[in-house]
Amino acid sequence: MFSEPRRTIGLAAILIGIAASALMQTLLSTAMPRIASELDAADAYGWVFASYLLASTLPMPLFGHLADHRGRRTLLLWGVGGFLCGTAWVALASSGAALVAARVVQGVGAAALVPAALGAVGDLAGSRRGRFFGAVGIIQVVANVAGPLLGGWFTDGPGWRLGFWVVVPVGLLAMAAAAIGVPNTARSSWPDAWRSLDLLEPVRTVVGDPVMRRICGGACLAGAVLMVATVYLPFLVQARFGGSATDSSAALIALMAGVGVGSMLGGRAADRRSQLVGRASWVAIGVGCCGLVVLSVVPAGTIWLAAASGVIGVGVGTVMPLLLVRAQVLGGETATARASTVVQLARNLGGAVGTVLLGLFVATG
Repeated sequence: MFSEPRRTIGLAAILIGIAASALMQTLLSTAMPRIASELDAADAYGWVFASYLLASTLPMPLFGHLADHRGRRTLLLWGVGGFLCGTAWVALASSGAALVAARVVQGVGAAALVPAALGAVGDLAGSRRGRFFGAVGIIQVVANVAGPLLGGWFTDGPGWRLGFWVVVPVGLLAMAAAAIGVPNTARSSWPDAWRSLDLLEPVRTVVGDPVMRRICGGACLAGAVLMVATVYLPFLVQARFGGSATDSSAALIALMAGVGVGSMLGGRAADRRSQLVGRASWVAIGVGCCGLVVLSVVPAGTIWLAAASGVIGVGVGTVMPLLLVRAQVLGGETATARASTVVQLARNLGGAVGTVLLGLFVATG
């Protein structure tokens, strides 16, 4: 068993890794209209986001299996390292194609990072995992508020490329903390891990379990709503309403702050298995989406966009911890990473479909 200080360092590594990922996504969302203009890459707008989601989704069953069989720390270090390589490539990209390729590298890194990190939460936090997701919410509030502000400032000031380099030292800190504080309890050898690999296991898990089907359906819808809102808000403010990157950051800040607040609420509700909170969160998502649709047709100012975005964020942020904790409980201790992978797969696939459809809308609109 790890000592309490090392356990704390391990949980901190997960939080720092989440912060780095959140910074990257909100920086890119804020800067993407400017990037598309500078690189003449309007046709790649949706694929910059969809390629990441697809690359972070398709290999996830493999990495979730390896995280359960070969230990969390190895996969976590591989994942953060790959994510940082992709981030550096984004900062150096000179065309839309290069940007999409860099996002694929980032996505593969995230495919290893996410199941290892979520599995490590089960190892380190145990029955308190719901409250730990509440701590994740606090980190997301900070990172998601800082991301749009930094993205707008870098994009309108010293340049968006420099903004992405900011993420690299944050990721390196996460790797150092993970090397110290995340356990690497291997349950089988590498040959045994490869022989027992079954890439269709997530499909059979979802098809064969009605509870898991409902969990994955909810994750898919929540992922689609969040990614479409994240990508569409800067486009709406800058391309449709003529605002600056800094202006669009206000709506993104509200969205991401809402996600963080919702994560805190959902994390605490997950420990009590509150179905009422889950239903209320879906109502919030529906109300926020309707408001955003109305405001995209009848512009009423950034403050109203921010309000609708914040409501969506609170709803999505509340839903996800509830779904993750429920899936991990169903999976049990020996399949924590794989159970988390199924939920994340559903979320990413929903986000990928949503952003591809949005990209078609942007390219033809």
